[in-house]
Amino acid sequence: DAASSAPVYVRSNSSTGTSTTLDIGSVGTNRLVVIIASREGGSTNLTGAQVDGKACIFVTRAVNPDGAVNRTEMWYCDEDNLGSSTSSVNVAIQGGSASWATHAHLYTGAAQSGPIDAGVDQTSVSSTTINVSGIDVPVNGLVVMSAANGQSGTYNTWTSPLTERTDGPNPNSAVLATASDIETSAITNKTYTATGSVVNNRGTGIVASWAPAAASSWTYCADENQFCSFSGTKQVRYGANSTYFYQSFTDGTSCSNSVFGDPLFGVLKHCDYQ
Repeated sequence: DAASSAPVYVRSNSSTGTSTTLDIGSVGTNRLVVIIASREGGSTNLTGAQVDGKACIFVTRAVNPDGAVNRTEMWYCDEDNLGSSTSSVNVAIQGGSASWATHAHLYTGAAQSGPIDAGVDQTSVSSTTINVSGIDVPVNGLVVMSAANGQSGTYNTWTSPLTERTDGPNPNSAVLATASDIETSAITNKTYTATGSVVNNRGTGIVASWAPAAASSWTYCADENQFCSFSGTKQVRYGANSTYFYQSFTDGTSCSNSVFGDPLFGVLKHCDYQ
């Protein structure tokens, strides 16, 4: 399949502590929930992250050991993890405390195969910048970046094309901000920088990239109880919300439960062919 249009940033939410809420939309839209959590001080990493009680996948962590120590982690859940969960749900980190802050983003149209690339900055000391180098991004790929430090102030500037999505709430005695956007051409070995308004005592940053979901090879042909018209022999699917029954037909078919059976009771269905 050819690459589809770029993933879409839908919304985000954030809170201090170990949980927040996020409307994760509808099943079957190639959803991606990215969770970024950070804290200043302490020696304990997270043990997990969940969306609606469902386990997410660890991407990477950045730990700057200078002084009190600053740490940030990134996790994600896609359709395989989210399953049938929809609408407003709880997003939580595990193994953390009130000293953490939790930020969560929802994207649609993202590839469901995990990050293409990821990198960290865990050495920034007495600097205004967080720099994450060596990142590859495919055409129309999504880039998500976090920047944190054990100081105050805000992150004012991000490497193009990044757009700030959340600026706080912050961890105790620290700052956490997140940004994202789409690279419209293929990128190799790029450095992404977040520039703060004050010199940090120690900082951490994470960048990860995702490919767009593959373009669908299916062509819509009819709603339920209509006729699906085409010439030749085609595979036809009947259903909705990523739940389908499949059969092969020649020169069209009725799009109905009587032909396919009912893959999703009580929901209006449709037919596509390829």
